[in-house]
Amino acid sequence: GDNCSIHIHISAKNPTSMCELDFLGSEIVVQPLRERFNRNAHTWSWNETLRENLSRILEIEFPEPTPTNKETFKVDCGICYSFRLQLETNTESKQSNESKSKSKNGNDTSLLPNQVCDNKKCGTPYHEYCLSTWLRSLTDTRHSFDTMFGKCPMCYETISIRSSSSAAAILRK
Repeated sequence: GDNCSIHIHISAKNPTSMCELDFLGSEIVVQPLRERFNRNAHTWSWNETLRENLSRILEIEFPEPTPTNKETFKVDCGICYSFRLQLETNTESKQSNESKSKSKNGNDTSLLPNQVCDNKKCGTPYHEYCLSTWLRSLTDTRHSFDTMFGKCPMCYETISIRSSSSAAAILRK
């Protein structure tokens, strides 16, 4: 639909400095936000809160916080129907269940849905790995350079993904 998410990277050493943003969602929705961010990023103020800066730079009013539980924000993948896709490499498969969500360097080895159908009426999120696997299984998937084009599993409109997706590369290691 008309929803998008913003993954915000805040510097632990300097939390009031300009943050990095990853916009997740349909291109139709996130492209205007990227343009506003690029146009207004120079106005970042160290004296304002993150919320105030982002509201001004993105030219949007954020909704007021409402009490909710964290399950409200989970959006499951339209293929595997899970929020987190656990990555399991040969090394990790030998580890105990308690440490499976962490890699050797302590990083989370699970993926969140980061690909979204661009059809405004659909907007279904997918894990990069799941969508890549799905498109590879279809006989009518087309390849152009490093991009695969196929049909969204939910609405059957055209959807695309880079065939050299990072998730697939991680799982092949």
